[in-house]
Amino acid sequence: MVRFKNRYLLCELKWEDEKYDPNIKNKDVYEAIKDSIGMNFGDFGIGLSVISLSIKYWNPVTNLFILRVSRECYRLVWAGLSLITHIRSRRVRPSVIYCAGTIRTCERKAALFIRNWLSKSKNPLERQLKELQAKSMMSELAVMIP
Repeated sequence: MVRFKNRYLLCELKWEDEKYDPNIKNKDVYEAIKDSIGMNFGDFGIGLSVISLSIKYWNPVTNLFILRVSRECYRLVWAGLSLITHIRSRRVRPSVIYCAGTIRTCERKAALFIRNWLSKSKNPLERQLKELQAKSMMSELAVMIP
């Protein structure tokens, strides 16, 4: 029996206007990735990647998400992700922070990224708010991994 092998991509969305938008859901990000793959690689790209493509974690505050994709087509998805310019009529620059073979290592990198994001705040009140948000994000990540 052959095991289905995956790659997990830890990605970040950088909005041009740098504003927080809670209305953007993981479904919108998924559709943008799928549309980008379809536009740039055609039916072959969609057929190859959509079978295994799924968003395992999405956080609208830090704009981080973990994307699961099959090992055979992760480079195609990575390229399609890099070619996205708009999500729901907002300009965006997506970037892949880390690529891993297990979701556990992606979770560790996400936790490290959140800690770095937290340390960048200068205002004490902003820092306390970010700490509360980071605690909830860490608990979300902990629940995701058994």
